[in-house]
Amino acid sequence: MSVHRLSDIKIKQAKIGAKLADGAGLHLYVEKNGNKYFRLRFRINGKPSMISLGQYNPGQSNHTTLAVARNKALSAKELISKGIHPSGKQTKKTNNNLETIANTWLEIKRKEWGINHTINVESTLNRFLLPQLGSQDISQITSTSLREVINSVQSVHTKKRIKGYFSNIAIYAIEGGLCETDISSTIKITSKAPRTQHRKSMKLSDLTLLFEQLEACDSYLITKLAIEFIILTALRTKEVRYLRWEDLELGKKGLIRIPASRMKKHREHLVPLSLQAQRLLHEVDSFKLGSDYIFASQESKSGVMDNHTFLRAIYALGWKGKATIHGFRSLFSTTAHENEWPSDAIEIQLSHYNDSSVKAAYNSALYINKRRELMNWWGNLVEGYKNKFKMST
Repeated sequence: MSVHRLSDIKIKQAKIGAKLADGAGLHLYVEKNGNKYFRLRFRINGKPSMISLGQYNPGQSNHTTLAVARNKALSAKELISKGIHPSGKQTKKTNNNLETIANTWLEIKRKEWGINHTINVESTLNRFLLPQLGSQDISQITSTSLREVINSVQSVHTKKRIKGYFSNIAIYAIEGGLCETDISSTIKITSKAPRTQHRKSMKLSDLTLLFEQLEACDSYLITKLAIEFIILTALRTKEVRYLRWEDLELGKKGLIRIPASRMKKHREHLVPLSLQAQRLLHEVDSFKLGSDYIFASQESKSGVMDNHTFLRAIYALGWKGKATIHGFRSLFSTTAHENEWPSDAIEIQLSHYNDSSVKAAYNSALYINKRRELMNWWGNLVEGYKNKFKMST
């Protein structure tokens, strides 16, 4: 008799990337977006398989309780004991479909990879590859259908991710005798970077492509979130790298208080946070990295990210010679000025203190209310361009 290990309290407290076992193959998995699903792992005809038993989503019509999930698991096992796959599909076809093979491959690789890389790979599979091809027998997928999936996205970097992950899954399937060839090997993807004007800063419209590339790339998740945070706050690279949890005042204030000792002009700097920036910080907090630094390095003993981490990340996406991290501050400044926000509020937000134009007697809270309005406006604008990418996929 199996012993149940899950409870509603444990499920509610489960963090992103968690996989909590209940026993006898039933477990809860928390996706990158926070959605929680019950899944059942089992073997049928000597081969591994998995099915979803519903989403744990209290208060919503699609909510599956823990008790219901356990009953579904029992019903599924009765069918499995008779050699019937609980999904109702033919056993052979179900075991050989791309989604099942991809999930098995991912579980094996999960033991080798860090959590950030695993989340990134799983996100790419679930957003681009599996919705279109997941239900198909891997041996029946054609190069034409795979090419259509790859060409449905704009980013060259994302195209390479999709092809690469499919290739790795196919090789795993070949070794298991589930298919004979890797059809992705016949698909060619140009490495040519997107054509842009010769410039060092992005246009506002470029953010959509950048967010798509960040979503799919192999950089640590904490690095990608830090870049998004820089875009949302217009802070300098050094200010974000050394940002500490003790600097935050979240909630109604939504504020960062950076001490003078860490500022370029040696003056305390207050940074109003948009709702988007605060949500991002809550997401980082859920990772429980165990460091005083918010965007902590997983490789540095000091916990501080390398000075060139962010720049290397966007260069790897094809933006070398076209944009820099500092360019995000320029983008914020240019856009805010074009939309006729007060120049003094913009310059103070960027910690550009000019005694002749602001005040000789410096006040760190100067224009704080107007700057809070400015950053909420900017956060909504950035989120709009990010959502354009999500709506197109």
